Amino acid sequence: MITRLIPGGLLGCLLISGCSLWQIVPERPTDSIELPPDPLTKSRELASAGRLGEALALLDTAIAQGHDTSTYQTVREQTLEQKSRQESRLQDRLLIEQTKAQQSQLPIFEQWTRMDPDNREVVEQRETILRSLQTQRERLSDCGLRQTENHPALARTCLQLAIAIEPTYRDRMLLDLLAEREKKTQQVKAQKKQDILEQQRKNWIHDSLLEAKRLYEKNQFNPARKLLNQVLEEEPGNPEAKKLLSQLEGRLHGHLENLLKTGDKLYQEGEIEAARDIWEAALQLDPENALAKEKLERANRVLENLESLRNAEKSEGKIKRPPAPPPQ
Repeated sequence: MITRLIPGGLLGCLLISGCSLWQIVPERPTDSIELPPDPLTKSRELASAGRLGEALALLDTAIAQGHDTSTYQTVREQTLEQKSRQESRLQDRLLIEQTKAQQSQLPIFEQWTRMDPDNREVVEQRETILRSLQTQRERLSDCGLRQTENHPALARTCLQLAIAIEPTYRDRMLLDLLAEREKKTQQVKAQKKQDILEQQRKNWIHDSLLEAKRLYEKNQFNPARKLLNQVLEEEPGNPEAKKLLSQLEGRLHGHLENLLKTGDKLYQEGEIEAARDIWEAALQLDPENALAKEKLERANRVLENLESLRNAEKSEGKIKRPPAPPPQ
């Protein structure tokens, strides 16, 4: 019969002298255990969730029941290796915490020993901690060497604790090597980040130029010019932006000239409101154009005066069309 050991009742063992903490009980035969539809996928899910023991047990059962042994054996070996690495990391983390606890206790026992050197219990406890720390130092040094490649942060902590107990040339050299690797790693990360930012900047310039061209082709000169100026602020020497902006300014100047002349012609013909609308359109194309501002202000003043005259004539019951303004 297949058997396995399981913990017995701890309280009963404490009360009954000579009892064992283990009981021998029959183990269920693997061929009677019901497997999930896809044991391999299930074992990988368990392993991904950190339940490596369950994953191994499932693989062992599947292999015992005749599943594809080559594939299952390969996954089992990988899972077993993963479990071994994780156990090693957990043991080293526990070693670190135990060492830190002893290091924090040691100053207390040293002070206590100085205060009461005849207290053998305190003296022995201090010596026990010192001996334990020396043993821990060797294990911490091994941890630093073992975890250097895959878990440098864990290795660094182990080496720092080992050196704090008793510095050795090997531990210091290994710690320096870790520091140099960490420095290079940070430099690589910084360069990657810089490369990503640079690519994002280039993408933004590319997209902005495409959008500026689209706006330019639709005669939306102001938003196009704004985008091009932003591109040139980011990259002053961008030849494509400079060329397009030059073309835009030339085309804009031609449009403005035509609008201003058209407005002048309408104004001279007495079409003040139409002239004002044309000059407003010119100002929308170039909000900073001083000539367009001046003409628009003059048209608004004339229209205000005409409105005042109309109101005055209405009050007298006479409505006369005002004469056209003199030509410029």
